[in-house]
Amino acid sequence: MRPLRLTLEGFTCYRRRVEVDFSDLDLFAITGPTGAGKSSLVDAMAYALYGQAPRVGTRVRELISQGAERMRVTFEFESGGRRYRVARSSARRGHADVQLEEMDPQTGQWLPRADRSAEVNRLVCRAVGMDYEGFVRSVVLPQGRFHLFLVGGREERDRVLEDLLGLDLYRAVMQRANDLAQRCQAQAEELSRRLQTELAYATPQRQRQLKAQALALRQERARLSHLLQLIGHDGHLAGGPTSRNPLTGLSGLQPRRSRVSGKWTARSVAIPLRG
Repeated sequence: MRPLRLTLEGFTCYRRRVEVDFSDLDLFAITGPTGAGKSSLVDAMAYALYGQAPRVGTRVRELISQGAERMRVTFEFESGGRRYRVARSSARRGHADVQLEEMDPQTGQWLPRADRSAEVNRLVCRAVGMDYEGFVRSVVLPQGRFHLFLVGGREERDRVLEDLLGLDLYRAVMQRANDLAQRCQAQAEELSRRLQTELAYATPQRQRQLKAQALALRQERARLSHLLQLIGHDGHLAGGPTSRNPLTGLSGLQPRRSRVSGKWTARSVAIPLRG
């Protein structure tokens, strides 16, 4: 983004209308004594683009000049080879007004693009390539923090840069990555332990041996099943259906043995003994 022209009125110390032309400048510095309004120019750019300012955030009514009822800022800028103009105004009471225009490169006329705050902010973010937080952190270094950055120690400068660049996000990503690395390391150690203990024999050679043993067992089972079928078939031919269970025949012999034994005892008593 390249600033071209800034017009402000009723904005902080700029109670009357002031216009700053940047169109012929490639590199410039805003200088002046304390309270001259240097930071107000940067605040005015941010306010025109996003409706916020680094010093007050969204409480932009605090930027209205004393004795004024309304402030107005118009900012022309170029981005991506296209020229835009955004105008905002806020009053102490009532609603704020905003309008975004884009210059037609063929006719040089300003064409309206949006007049609602949400739509203007969306189009500005797309044109500039960053939102308000990104603009403040990368383009604007707020007054006071700049002083810390110049004269502060290394830790203070690092802290300012971390806040401005949002490095806390990368710190959170780093912490998350470390947690995942530790978890994966623990899982890898557990798998290594199991490989060395529980699965120590789980080798290709051991697998081939187990497959051969399983095949031999299946063949032995088939052989035994065949023998059982042959035994069952022969028993059926020899003794009929009951011969399949040898115990059935034995249980039938027990009563016959008892009767024969009884008859033998009775005959032994009836035979007279000869002297």
